[in-house]
Amino acid sequence: KDYIFIYLLEYTSMDIFKETARYWTHAMVGMDYHPDGFAGYRVWRGEEKRWRTEAGLFEGISGIGLVLISALAPKHSA
Repeated sequence: KDYIFIYLLEYTSMDIFKETARYWTHAMVGMDYHPDGFAGYRVWRGEEKRWRTEAGLFEGISGIGLVLISALAPKHSA
C-alpha cells in the first residue's frame, strides 16, 4: 500500500501522501508476527478464511521486500 502513496507523493508533492506512506511502512514492519510465514509475513484469504504464506510480488514477501527496499533507498536522478 505504501508504494502507491510514495508514487503519489512524487507526482503531487502533497504532504498527506508522505504521511500516509510513512504510516503504512511502519505498519508493515510491525506485521511480521507469523512464525510460520516468510520472514514472519502471511496474507489473510477471506474467501478461504485462513492465513496463507505467499511469495508473490503483489501480495507476498517479494512485494513486501521491494517496498521496504524502495522506502530505504535514496532516489536516483538521471
